[in-house]
Amino acid sequence: MFAKRAALCAAIAALTATAVAACGGPSSTPTSTSGSGGTSAIAIGLQFATVNFNPWLVPNGPNYSLNYTSAVYDSLTTLTGPDKVGPGIATSWTEPNPTTLEMTLRPGIAFADGTSLDAAAVKANFDYARTASPAGSLVTYIKNLTTTVVNATTVRFTSTVPVTDLPFDFATGAGFIVSPKALAHPSSLNDQPDGSGPYTLDASGTISGQQYTFTRRATYWNKAAFPYGKVTLRVYSSQQALDSAVRSGQVQVAQGAAQTNAADKAAGLTVVPAPQITTAGIWINDEAGAAVKPLGDVRVRQALNYAVDRKAIAALGFGADGTATSLVVGPDSPGYRANAAASYPYDPAKAKALLAQAGYPDGFTLPMLSTQSGDLLAQAVAGYLRAIGVTVQISDHNTDFVQQATSGRWASMVFEWSMDPAAQSIASLVSANFGPHTPQQDAQIQALAAQVLGTTGTAQSTAIDQAVATINQQAWFVMVGTVGLTYSTANTVSCTDLGLATCLLSSLHPAK
Repeated sequence: MFAKRAALCAAIAALTATAVAACGGPSSTPTSTSGSGGTSAIAIGLQFATVNFNPWLVPNGPNYSLNYTSAVYDSLTTLTGPDKVGPGIATSWTEPNPTTLEMTLRPGIAFADGTSLDAAAVKANFDYARTASPAGSLVTYIKNLTTTVVNATTVRFTSTVPVTDLPFDFATGAGFIVSPKALAHPSSLNDQPDGSGPYTLDASGTISGQQYTFTRRATYWNKAAFPYGKVTLRVYSSQQALDSAVRSGQVQVAQGAAQTNAADKAAGLTVVPAPQITTAGIWINDEAGAAVKPLGDVRVRQALNYAVDRKAIAALGFGADGTATSLVVGPDSPGYRANAAASYPYDPAKAKALLAQAGYPDGFTLPMLSTQSGDLLAQAVAGYLRAIGVTVQISDHNTDFVQQATSGRWASMVFEWSMDPAAQSIASLVSANFGPHTPQQDAQIQALAAQVLGTTGTAQSTAIDQAVATINQQAWFVMVGTVGLTYSTANTVSCTDLGLATCLLSSLHPAK
């Protein structure tokens, strides 16, 4: 079973308003797809700026940072299609036994600072990532690894769990290699990457938080995989602004939304569909009740779930692109059971009764972290919770959402999380440290993660089922549903299905 990177983001794009407003993001003239320095130029619209250029520490998960990291870093392996892994820095690999992976590295690759990318550099990256502080989201995938230099072009990974998924993990975020010189001073990566990737950051075309411009490295070894001579990533503050940008030609690629797909098609854009593997809802960060005492009682968390009419919210926000569910997985993922997905039917009377049993008949106040693009989901949930006496205080953090999410300050937050496939994604989901847990919960969480990561085949399927059921019973989330995240592209751009987050930099090339 392959691992697909989990991605935390507050851009609940499918729940944004239908109107398209030309607001937010950098102003710019439309970007042509014919430029210098390569076959063409492309602009990609995003809703989040990169937190830093350290791929090991991206706290929001690598999916939403892949356009940034893949522009400047090489990966040990690459995706060549859905669930298909091809060579990258590593030209080949073998598994001498179920817990050992040995890789042969491509010779002659150098980092931007001139140093060689060899087995010692790979080992330096994994040694750093295992102990980096604060820990990045990728630690779940690499914490069990021991890295050994066999020779300059051979590296061996040994693990306490099966390594079958490692080549795919490396291709989807856990295999980007940074110059050891930069890792020795990791703060240098806050604004300046140091990799061996296809592009270098162009400071003259970059405004931090708004626009990032990358130009081709003339000596890059794999130009055919990245045909554009210039790549511009533009950040917009809302889905409306993002959709406006792709329709007007300011960008040629942008994540879409259920409400705008038909209009995008009518405007001549190509809408690229995606399977329903992304869960959306509210993360209950404060399961220990450290900041908001009622949340420490499972009856209260269950009451929040009974209070929400997720079918109504999903129908309005997702339409045919989504499915209402109280589970952390959807119908296109392992662990999904239709009867369990309806285990929290809309029942405000039961929600009030549970609150009263827990000692909170008059409700309580719940702070919630959101962004402008996530507000419709937050407000929809808040409206239902208000009916049972719970007052939700929504706070928008559009430019520093990720920093806020990982600060430990917030009792709840709006989120999306990719759940394909379930095993590694569940392990990341339950292990992510966005808030305090009780020792009992910590033990449960580690046990769940160990079960789904340490087994294969039928045993893993059983572990996934048990993990999904436990998460649901403990009500660590107020799930709304699952959705397929579509992308809209100009007709000058072709998007190849690599089976990841649909239209990323590595899957884009000029249309023929």
